[in-house]
Amino acid sequence: LDLAALEGVLRATGKVPKDMSLGGTVAIRGTCDSKGPTQADLDAAKLRVAAKVDVTATAANLDVTMSGKRMRLDSVKVHHAGTLDENGTGRNTITLDAGKALTVQAKVDVADAMGPLPAVKADLTGSSDLGELGRLLEKLIGLKQDMALEGAASLSGTIEAKGSESAKGRLG
Repeated sequence: LDLAALEGVLRATGKVPKDMSLGGTVAIRGTCDSKGPTQADLDAAKLRVAAKVDVTATAANLDVTMSGKRMRLDSVKVHHAGTLDENGTGRNTITLDAGKALTVQAKVDVADAMGPLPAVKADLTGSSDLGELGRLLEKLIGLKQDMALEGAASLSGTIEAKGSESAKGRLG
């Protein structure tokens, strides 16, 4: 997908602000298979669906200007692979990869996804080469560094939720 061409189409429909410009490409590749709900499920007021997904979105040479502020990003990739069965149980892995600058992964287990109290547990990991991250942020948002960033950082943790009323997290 050529973002400059998309900008032209969207601008003609009035969907892009006048002070915004887009450049670069986005490629989306993969598969998504889904099943349900059937008419019997709808009649019984029980939503049952199943899905399997393996999709990667890759953005390259992004160049976006908004309100006179330019943001550039050489490359970033998001990969989502996972399943959800008819009982609402599934496992998904979502990865954000911006090279050495930043890599983040969430491994998510879901139970009773369509029920009244879905349960979600996500194990999170992330790592960064801080020098690369500083260079990425300088291009992306114009961050000017008062000092050189160097070294590495990592983060891991768990988030658990049951329904929309209860959530707890732990970072290490």
